[in-house]
Amino acid sequence: MPSKKSARKQREKKVDDGEWRAFIVALDQFKKDGTGSHIEDQLLKEFPLFHGKAPGSHPYPQAFTEGATDKIHCYIERVDQDLVLLRRKLPSGRIISIDTCDFAMLNGGAGVAHLNMNNGDNRVENLKSVNEAEARKLLMDFEEGERESHRKAINLDQAYPNMSKEENQAHHALMEYIANECIINNLHRAENDFHQLNVPKLNAMFFRGMPHLALAEAYCFLDEDGGNEGMIRLYPRCGGNPKYSFGVNDSGEIEYGGA
Repeated sequence: MPSKKSARKQREKKVDDGEWRAFIVALDQFKKDGTGSHIEDQLLKEFPLFHGKAPGSHPYPQAFTEGATDKIHCYIERVDQDLVLLRRKLPSGRIISIDTCDFAMLNGGAGVAHLNMNNGDNRVENLKSVNEAEARKLLMDFEEGERESHRKAINLDQAYPNMSKEENQAHHALMEYIANECIINNLHRAENDFHQLNVPKLNAMFFRGMPHLALAEAYCFLDEDGGNEGMIRLYPRCGGNPKYSFGVNDSGEIEYGGA
């Protein structure tokens, strides 16, 4: 007859074996279709978990060393301490996002979507509470029409001598993006309203590895409803508050420069 100590070890081994088998089953399920695991920061830190490309339409292509099989796909990104986004990169290079409410939407809860994919447009009629499936469908179904197509921009100041080539390129991409967003979403100055921009998102998109250029605040507006001329003001963390005017020239390109 086995001792109490021996019996206890056998029970513990059975529990350990059972937990291991459950883990392997959950891991295989996650590899297959992205289900069976709680989505949180700790899991994202472990990515990639698998070799090769993700199966078609897998919800978490970042879990695979070679990424997505599908050219068009969604992915998760934490862009700030309290901001975890489900995102998709459009053919133009524009990135659209839905707030997961700090992973809640990815674990059976709800997130917040901006129906026109302008996360600066917080009108009640533009906001919708969505589950993960609804969020993914909104992102995948969104198309850039003629009005949504981004215009190229020209910097009338040409370049800023106190910035490196890479810094000038990042700054130009930021200005082009903001001016396009302002025009596309008709962010006009209604009742003297300035449209505050999502600074964590902008910093993540344009100033990774450039903390000295990161923004503390930024806003923009069009001078008139439906117009294509306006102003952008930036408040870098390092100080200063430069402002820029912008408009569309006869060739359909955006021109901007220090106001």
